[in-house]
Amino acid sequence: MDTNKHEWDFEKLVVAIRQTLEYMDVQAGRAINISLTLKN
Repeated sequence: MDTNKHEWDFEKLVVAIRQTLEYMDVQAGRAINISLTLKN
């Protein structure tokens, strides 16, 4: 069994999750800004 391949796959998974969370944070911020703009 090649453990290095599994570790690399895990690292790619961690990076993908981080990138997804960062993207979702940006989108949430935009949604909040739009909401506040419309409210005001």
